[in-house]
Amino acid sequence: MALCCRDLFQLKNFSRAKLLAGERGLYREISWPYVRMTESISQWLYGKELIFVTYTDIGKDDNSFLLLIEECIYKNLSGIVILIDDKHISSIPKIIIDRANEADFPVFIMPWNIKLIDITQEILFKSEQKQEEKKNAKGFLESIIFSQHHLQEDVHALAEFYNIKLKHFHYICIFKMENTSQNTDNISYDLEQISKYIIHSLEEELNINNKTIIPMEYASSLMFLIFTNDYQEGKKSLEVVEAVFNLVNIRYPEIKSSLSFSRIRESNSDIKISYKEAFKALSMIDICNRDSRIIKYNELGIIRWLVEVSDIKEIQEYCYENLGPILEHDKNHGMDLMGTLKCYLQNNRHLLKTSQELFIHRNTLIYRLSIIKELLKIDLDDAMIDLELFNSILIYEFINLQNKNPL
Repeated sequence: MALCCRDLFQLKNFSRAKLLAGERGLYREISWPYVRMTESISQWLYGKELIFVTYTDIGKDDNSFLLLIEECIYKNLSGIVILIDDKHISSIPKIIIDRANEADFPVFIMPWNIKLIDITQEILFKSEQKQEEKKNAKGFLESIIFSQHHLQEDVHALAEFYNIKLKHFHYICIFKMENTSQNTDNISYDLEQISKYIIHSLEEELNINNKTIIPMEYASSLMFLIFTNDYQEGKKSLEVVEAVFNLVNIRYPEIKSSLSFSRIRESNSDIKISYKEAFKALSMIDICNRDSRIIKYNELGIIRWLVEVSDIKEIQEYCYENLGPILEHDKNHGMDLMGTLKCYLQNNRHLLKTSQELFIHRNTLIYRLSIIKELLKIDLDDAMIDLELFNSILIYEFINLQNKNPL
């Protein structure tokens, strides 16, 4: 909810500005407007400033112009505003535009005769307003999630105190991100930029449609509490969140991302429950072994029951009764009959699909299945037996995930 470059177009005194380059960087946050007074800027800035320059100061030398852009990018500034008259706009070198687009660095142009005092005051006022909104949203969410139980009237009282607009339905989603790139130099910076991109993308898409969205960052995850007017509107907004998630995966392939959803709930007194649902779903995503990294609590099936069980000794015994022989065989012979069985059942006992997914020959698969049948003394063509085996596998994986130790 911090002020970003995209928000500038909402300002009265920015109405005559145009974006020249760096459209993909409009999510960049603005900490402060700064008017360039010296040739070098690095020693005067901390990062995230929006810098104002006049074209007459930088337009005479393309190399100096490019060096300024490089310095802005290096210092992680939010963007640059060039004060220029119309006749010089076409004189801005292509190399400047290309470099800004490459670095997702916004370059704006504005009429040179605008009163900077007016635009800088408006930016500062809007920034303070955004910071207050962010503080209120975080306070509201933390008060509900990290405190004791709240009755519905307490939630409404908190919403009124923090100036949050409640709606009838809500859900919570959590983005989890992990950098898988071998280059670890800019991991924290990359995750920070991705978080900003996600927040501003969702705010832009959902706030336009009169929904209330509250983000909160923690560790390498992003949590959103999203309010909608009705259930169908909630489902549509959920699709928007999924679309943004898919765009993140395309745009940042080096980042391993996961996304979880709680159920869409009507009662605002259940916000804390929704948080637990989204968190539990996220922790189960590896067990479900999905091609997609998106998981919804209401699609967890038997896992929903498992995560609520406090004493798992009985289900441990149930699991071992069904799978014990192949677990022992895998341990003693270095095979993966468990993985083979799971893949086979997930593919509805389709031999070709299973062998292709496991990267083994069809005859190898048949051989492994024959060992499984012999060890378990069962018929894998029996649907009820298959169901019991698959549930046992899910239980086994769940227990190992919880205990970090094999049975």
